Amino acid sequence: MTTWLLAEGKTFESPGPKDFVFNGAVGLFNKPMLITIVGTVLVAVFFYVATRQAAQVPGRLQSLYRRSGLLTALVALLVAGLGALPLTPAVLLLAMLGAIAVPVGYGLFVWVKDFGAEDISPDE
Repeated sequence: MTTWLLAEGKTFESPGPKDFVFNGAVGLFNKPMLITIVGTVLVAVFFYVATRQAAQVPGRLQSLYRRSGLLTALVALLVAGLGALPLTPAVLLLAMLGAIAVPVGYGLFVWVKDFGAEDISPDE
């Protein structure tokens, strides 16, 4: 630790790692952990309440809707899992962008195949 001599003859110790160890506020949890847990639960409850009512999807598109939702959820888990790997930032960014591009590519594929999208001429 670096000590400095102050004008009144007292020394100043700069903060170290021991200053950032929080004692448990409630059992095993300290205040930053409680804030994180409560915030996560509130966000999860908000999204649960917001998505309780099922979307009205026409019968012939139900399977397409389910496949798209499943693919998006799998990509989200993949992206979350990539964050736990010891990758360099550049490789991690490229892997995440590639993973996120999968549902976009699937959406374009469905748009062309199932909805009969056609080329739009530049004259229009």
